[in-house]
Amino acid sequence: MERVQEVQDLQITMAVFRNMEFVVHASGKLGRLDPEKQLSTFLASRVGTSSGGGAWVYVSGPEGLLADAETACVRKAKELRRGSAGDSGGMMVGKLDWYIARWSL
Repeated sequence: MERVQEVQDLQITMAVFRNMEFVVHASGKLGRLDPEKQLSTFLASRVGTSSGGGAWVYVSGPEGLLADAETACVRKAKELRRGSAGDSGGMMVGKLDWYIARWSL
């Protein structure tokens, strides 16, 4: 998956944006993704002295992943609004937005 030309091009383009991260999860190699755990881990790594920044999540994949990821985003956004996302005292992320890419043929 990481060798797909479009992914490589996007990674190169995004390298100039220090506040952006691109993660490819190849479930064939790494097992099924746990969106709740992945999102919590990512947000917990964004601890600093300033707060109120935002994070944006884009999800594409099979319907089960999309549903789980959307549920995780809704939960985490509510926690952030309430200020209860783990140790939120130093959280740099104060708002979470997401886009779930659903495809219908």
